[in-house]
This record gives sequence, structure tokens and C-alpha cells, in this order.
Amino acid sequence: MSFPQTDRLRQNPEDGWDVPGYDVIELIGRGGMGAVYKARQHSLNRVVAVKILSTEIDNEQLDFATRFRVEAMAMARLAHPNIVSVHDFGETASGRFFYIMEFVEGTDLAKKLQSTEKLPVSEALRIILTVCEALERAHSEGVVHRDIKPSNILIHTSGLVKVADFGLAKMDDPSTATLTLSGTTMGSHGYAAPEVFARASTADHRADIYSLGVLLYEMLTGSVPRGMFKLPSEKVPELGTGFDSLICQALEEDREERFQSVAELRAALSELEHSHALLLVPQQSLTPLPSSPRPWRWMIGSGVAAAVAAACLLAPYSTDVSAPPASALAPKVTPEPDTQDSPAAEFHGHRYQYISGAWTWKQAEANAASLGGHLVTLTSPEENHWVWTQFSPYLPPNDKRALTERGWWVGGRPLETSGQWKWINEEPFDYTCWSILKPPPARTPRLRQHNNGGGGRLSAWSPVHYSQPCGYVVEWDEVKAGSSVSVPRKVIDLLPQIDVERDAISGAWTRDGSDLVVKAGPITEAGTTRLQLPYVPPEEYDFEIEFTSEAGINSIQQILSAQGRPFTWQMDVKIEGGVKSGFNLINKIRVSDRKEGTAMHPHFLAHGRRHVSRLEVRKNGLRAIIDGREIVRWRAGKDGFLALDIAAPEALRDKLHLGLAAVNRTVRFHRISVREFTGSGQIDLTLKTAAK
Repeated sequence: MSFPQTDRLRQNPEDGWDVPGYDVIELIGRGGMGAVYKARQHSLNRVVAVKILSTEIDNEQLDFATRFRVEAMAMARLAHPNIVSVHDFGETASGRFFYIMEFVEGTDLAKKLQSTEKLPVSEALRIILTVCEALERAHSEGVVHRDIKPSNILIHTSGLVKVADFGLAKMDDPSTATLTLSGTTMGSHGYAAPEVFARASTADHRADIYSLGVLLYEMLTGSVPRGMFKLPSEKVPELGTGFDSLICQALEEDREERFQSVAELRAALSELEHSHALLLVPQQSLTPLPSSPRPWRWMIGSGVAAAVAAACLLAPYSTDVSAPPASALAPKVTPEPDTQDSPAAEFHGHRYQYISGAWTWKQAEANAASLGGHLVTLTSPEENHWVWTQFSPYLPPNDKRALTERGWWVGGRPLETSGQWKWINEEPFDYTCWSILKPPPARTPRLRQHNNGGGGRLSAWSPVHYSQPCGYVVEWDEVKAGSSVSVPRKVIDLLPQIDVERDAISGAWTRDGSDLVVKAGPITEAGTTRLQLPYVPPEEYDFEIEFTSEAGINSIQQILSAQGRPFTWQMDVKIEGGVKSGFNLINKIRVSDRKEGTAMHPHFLAHGRRHVSRLEVRKNGLRAIIDGREIVRWRAGKDGFLALDIAAPEALRDKLHLGLAAVNRTVRFHRISVREFTGSGQIDLTLKTAAK
């Protein structure tokens, strides 16, 4: 655990230190429950943090030892890369309880904000999304933090973010629900939700959502929202208005009006992440809509309770504010195991297909466009009924179907001003099939077709928040039989097919559970650290990997093949003046030496966070998408892909296969898949083990 260096005090190892098996190095800090020390563990010769219960505890106060034990238990049960790990719990010879946790070398968010006041949007989003992932894990285990604030967000020197200090955590154990300390209050003023101060024992996971709203506001504006505070766009005009509604909803006094889960908040944040080029500088400008006057928000009470005056309504949702064109957005696919894409089918001269997975509306709209179509528009009872009966068999079985899996996105959205609905392709919105008696108001975000609730072959429409994921139906207008439109056929999961002994060409490749891990060094005489996947792709396909960078600062590569030409996609190529990603080689020129088919960006892909890289290979060119953002688009010339080639150190055994490579990087691959379009690929398990 790491605190500001200026607060650290040298501590005499003989002064009350009696934790067996550990030598104290220094005092990190003191709090209401005790002290935290930096220490060295004898048995493993590693640096750890040791938290020791204070000796100055009044026995008439609450069972402080129980609260201390709850904190240790809460952190120990939450195995997650973004939560500080607890290694052990014990009692000293003098009767003081302690627990051992990992030591995070670096700083904390409070210290970072003291030095910079506010953070760049990309950095603020990276931190808040990572904290969301950690809290999702905690909430799934029945643990509510209740004290999210900058000093409890640790930032490793590598950039890895970790949530610390579960001293005020509430667990789903009834025996711990009412624990508090006499004479103290739960939570931190300015960050804790109103209900934490009103009656801490009733606070649930939505209290953490309130704190996340405060945290995000402070990172973006440099101040904590107190009293009558301005919206983020009024404090920092260059932010645009995209954050206003999100933060206001997170800071609602009534927890029923907040986001109802961290997952819901994270989905809304992801939409904003797309709009702000989190990791990579986009190749286009963003044009915000004109901003309208916004109301003030009002927070009253001694910096604790939040209330909103009657006239201070939430700004309406607008998914278009400061947003790039739909074609620039791309999906983060998380297919459910019981779902599958349907075959394409035709109806009255149009072609349709159900695409499974967990897509937000924006992602679905963008992916449908990338396929050459659009989200389906249901303009007649016949079409509405045909689409439902044709594709509903591809939804999960009823007994395994969550609310968001009972239907799919269609191309309906509200007009910004009039309260009316429209189809995205401007067809007349005359036919409707609402699941309610009257059309929903314009502030309701997007349209979903689903079962009408009575089972059978009937469907209905409902408005659903754009961030709630589900599959979608894509429609191609006037597509005739035999058309050249690329329609996806199936998804091939390659990770289970990999045999490290057979497929690795060079370097240290290992299996860790279901993950594939590579620890890559520099380029040697054997070339890059690389592995040939046991798969030959079809003519058109998407090659997608989900991965976590764990260490190192150089490239991660996907090796591709198209039209008989092997080539690579290289991410995080370190060059003078920055970092670059791009296709390699083009006209025999490396990524580092050209602009065509490449993009500069300010930072390496963050360690400790999952990323998704998807490469779309089509007859007329290539498109690269990282974390839902289009990075590079390359168009083939009149000679097709002849301009593409692969450097000898990156070559595979067979130029028609796909592959992976890395240089000076430790990478964990969670998913490796191909979505086939034109033609069918081939699994090839015949390669012999190669000498390393």
C-alpha cells in the first residue's frame, strides 16, 4: 500500500513492533483503526504492507477488533487485479491484531490531484473505469466499500490502479451489518452518499455509485461538488456536455434515481470513452452539438446530504453529444455461451441476420454499418412478425435468459426535440408495436424488439437505455440472392485450439488456466517471440484478441494473412517522440518510418487492464479497432494486397496462418477469435513441434 512520501516517518523497529516474521522498514501512515507499516517478510524476502490494530482502543467502544477482522476478510475474499491483495491475518504476542497486504509502490489519487488539480479526460476515464471493475467484483461478493475517495485509490508506478482500505466495508454477513465505531461517522465528508451518514447500516452498493460520481467530477474539474455546484461542462467548457447527465444521475440524493449498478454506470462511461479517444488519438475531429443552458445542482447540509431543487432536472440523455460518427465506433463483443448468430435470411427483397452478443445500441449501430447494413427497421406488421419468428429461436433458452437477452436492438430512436420517434434510415415511423398503451417520451433512449410477455410467436417494442447490452438484427436493403455483401457466418474460438508445444515458434509461451501468457524479450536471431495459430482464415474475416498487458513497453502483434500475403498489426511500437500502431510492412516500409496505415498515440496501452483489438479484413482493405475505437483504415490499391508483406523476424512457418507476437512485453491473452465472413476458414492441427 502506498502513501505520499512526505507523510512517511522512520519508525524504530524496537518501538512496539512485534509482528513475527516481518522486519519493519518505515511507518506509512496512521488512521482511526491503527497504523500501516512498510515491512519485509523474512520467508519470501518481499516487501509488504502491514496494518496493525491500534493499542489506544477504548474497550467500551464498538468491538473494534471485529471491524478490523471484517476489513481483512473483505479484502481477502476479493481476488481481483485492481483490489489490494491481503496475504495473511494474525495476532501479535502483545494481543494486537494485524493483517499483511501487498505493498503498492507509487502514489495515490489524492496526491496526484494535489499536483495536477484535474486530470486529462482519458486518464480520468481510465481510472474511473478501472475502479468500476474493482467495485463490480466487490459488489458481486456482497461487499460494499462505503469509503471511495482519492486517497483510497492507489496508482502503481506502472499505472496500475488498485482500490484500497475496506475499513468501512459492509459485507452481506448480518453479524457485521451494524458495526461502527462509537463517536465516529462512516464514510468521508464530500464523498459518501447521504444514506451513509443518515443510517450507515442501510447503505447498499449504490452508495459506492454516488462516491464514484464525486470522484469523477473531481478528476475532471479539480474540485469536489459541494453546495450549489456547476455542471462539469460549465466548470470546464472543453469537456462538452457528455458528462453532465451521467454525473448528475450518479449524484442523485434518492438512490433509486441513481444508476442501479456499477455495471450500468460503467456501460455509460464506456460510451463516453468512445467519444474521447481514451488511448489513441483519432484521425478525425469531434463536433459537439451546441450546448443549451444547464441548471445548477444544489447540495445542502454540512457537506453531506445532496438535494436537487425542483427546477434542477437532469439534463436529458443525448448519446450524440461530442460523439464521433457511428462508423468510428466499434463493439466490445461478449457473446453469451447459449447464444449464436443466425444464418442470413431474406424477406421481400431485403436480407436480415441476428447477431448475438452484448452490444450497446451505439455499438450495434456501428457494427451494422461496418457490415454494409443498418439496424433493422420494422415498418409493417408483416415485417415485424417475420423478423421475430425468424430469429427468436436464436435467443438463449427461457430458463437461462436474463432481461437484456429477451430481444434485440432495432433501429428506432427518439428525435432530439419533438418527442416523436424515427427510424435511423428515415423511413416513415407509421407502424408501431409498443408494449405500453402510449408511445414513450422522447427522453427514453433506444428501441428493442422482444417477446410480448405471453410467450409464443408475438413480439412487442420497448424503450431501453442505450447502454443495456443485447444482440441486434442487421438489415441490408434490396440485397438480391448471390449479392457480394459480406454477411458474417460464424465465430471461431481459437484459444482452446492452441497447443503451446506445437504452435510456439520462439520465446516463452505458457498456459495459465484458460489464458495464454507470453513473456517476450527483445528481437533475437530467432526473430520476435511468436506463435502460429492453428487456423487458416477465409477471404474476409475479423481477427479479435482480448488481452491484458502485464509488463514491458514495446509491441504486441497480430499476424494476419489476406490474398496470400502475410503481414502484421503492431500495437505500441516505441518510436522517438511517442508511440505508434499500424500495419507492417506496407511497400516494404516499417510502421516506425511511415504515416500510411499507422496512427500515433500519446500513451502505451495501460498495464493491468483488459483491452480488445479487432482487425477487419475485407477484399477492399483493412480496419483496426482498439477498445471500441477505430484507429487505422487502409484501402487496398488496384493490385489488392500486394503492397503488404511481413518482415523476416515476424514470419510464421506457414504464411497462410494467423499468429501472435510480442517484443519486450508480458501479455495475457483472454480471448482469441475469428468471425468468418466470405468463405470458411480451416482449423489446422497437423503442425509438428518446432525447435525453440
